[in-house]
Amino acid sequence: MTKRELVEYMDNRVRNCWKILDAIPEDKWDWRPVEHMMALGELANHLITLLDIESEIFSGNLTPESYEEKVKARTVADKTSLIAASREYHTRAMKFYQGMTEDDFETGTFTTPFGTTMSYKGGVLAQLEHFAHHRTQLWCYLNILGEEVDRCDLWK
Repeated sequence: MTKRELVEYMDNRVRNCWKILDAIPEDKWDWRPVEHMMALGELANHLITLLDIESEIFSGNLTPESYEEKVKARTVADKTSLIAASREYHTRAMKFYQGMTEDDFETGTFTTPFGTTMSYKGGVLAQLEHFAHHRTQLWCYLNILGEEVDRCDLWK
């Protein structure tokens, strides 16, 4: 898969996720299916924050400490703020990916804040996998709550 194809795929998945985020009931922000799992608001924040943080990770400039600080700084307290942040983070991530050459994408590497070296292509694939996992988890949470969410929004 080329960089352009992966970036288009990611763009589509994030845009479809906005429909799922919009289905979050404001009064269920702190709800969790069981005690040891993330609350709905925590999960939604994690899903959206990774859009922005992971493109910063690719820059290789984050330490484990600055990673945690940036995650906390991007956490929002309500759905409206979350959707606005997701659009901002998505725009920033798309600019980052579109600015990368095809050659850099295929052969370039970066080091995560936790010491793992990866190719940019591998990093984007890992980001997509991470995003898909939490997007599906969010969809499941909403279904448990009885919210009407079209499962096709996961894959359109």
